[in-house]
Amino acid sequence: MKHFFLLLMMSVLAVNTYSQIQATGNYTVYNEATGLDYIYIFSPIDNAAEIHYTTTENTNSVKWYTFLDGVKTEMTSVSIVSPTETYIDPKNNTGYIINVNGKDVARFWVFDYSQYLPAFTSISATDGEIPCENILLNLTGNLPEFNYQNTTGGIFSIDRYFDIEYNTLEWDKDKKEWKVIKHTEEVKKPSPLIAVPTPFTKTTFTLKGDQFTSLLNIPEISLTSAEYETKAVKCNITSITTTRDEKNENDRPEKETDIEGSAPLDIQFSSNPTPNVRSYFWTIYRNGEKLMARSEKDHLYTFSKAGNYKIELNVTNGICTDSSSVNVIVMESSIIAPAVFTPNNDGYNEEFRVAYRSIIEYHCTVYNRWGRVVYTSSDPAKGWNGTIGGKPAAEGTYFYIVNARGSDDKVYKLKGHVNLLR
Repeated sequence: MKHFFLLLMMSVLAVNTYSQIQATGNYTVYNEATGLDYIYIFSPIDNAAEIHYTTTENTNSVKWYTFLDGVKTEMTSVSIVSPTETYIDPKNNTGYIINVNGKDVARFWVFDYSQYLPAFTSISATDGEIPCENILLNLTGNLPEFNYQNTTGGIFSIDRYFDIEYNTLEWDKDKKEWKVIKHTEEVKKPSPLIAVPTPFTKTTFTLKGDQFTSLLNIPEISLTSAEYETKAVKCNITSITTTRDEKNENDRPEKETDIEGSAPLDIQFSSNPTPNVRSYFWTIYRNGEKLMARSEKDHLYTFSKAGNYKIELNVTNGICTDSSSVNVIVMESSIIAPAVFTPNNDGYNEEFRVAYRSIIEYHCTVYNRWGRVVYTSSDPAKGWNGTIGGKPAAEGTYFYIVNARGSDDKVYKLKGHVNLLR
């Protein structure tokens, strides 16, 4: 219950520095009363229920009054404990005033909770006007109201709060799965029809409360519905990117969670639907334009063109729908050839490799100074290790021609020389 902070279990209430009110029995104090100092709620009002007032004044100066409809009536049934202490046996649904030397020092109301027990008999769940968003709980029975008065006859009511507990699904980001959680919806003064957010799994609904039961240490009401079969659906896109580890590729996908980087990006998308999803509609947009559509539950896509992509998923069961989306960025291309490499087995700069990003077509040829082809490759991730026929090539200058095309359709024609040093 969220409103317990309005309530305070009390044994002593200070009226001023020299006086105090003390109650006995099973009770709680509600201190948010309009026009009163507080309200005592007993459960029940029995022989142990008393309200004492202690002051430094003589009891002759202390008078107790009841009040109703703005009229005060002096009490004659006040018990005297000592020259400075008096008490009363409180009655249900009654207002009291303590007056000392002609001045009202305390004004409060008393309830016997046992006379206001919730009288609900059943609870059932039905679809709301928009069953994908909310459902209606039908509550039969009644709830007596805590109506009290201030000293001038104004009528007010204490709000009574109940909890509706039911299961739903929540996305677990760490485990990447839906998990069942217990959801609590707080309702005030339950009406015959209670609207609550639609769950994403079949569940029962349990009404519990009110907020005074735990404070009074008495059993709370607990009323449970029959099982409700939800119509709502949810999805949550997750992705797994194929990683690459060659360090001469800039912005390469190094983690399965990467959705931005050098082309080509091979990404497996999963829809992660709740149980009653029946249909899937995937749409991929590139730079705002629709690129393609698919209807599989999950799918693999290769992003080979530079651009900003939006992957959108819509799911439905013919009644309710839900959507999820994710953005993917494929970098523009670049390629640079080195001026020197040192295949001397020290672990640094061992191969002639281009530094590249988003290259989707590639062909490289390396020649010696006499025009002999010493190395060819169609994979920019691979390089020449400085050997010819399995034997170390001589130090010196070698020449290369690189023809490539980027994911942004940019064409590269590189010609130059590289120095092999050992």
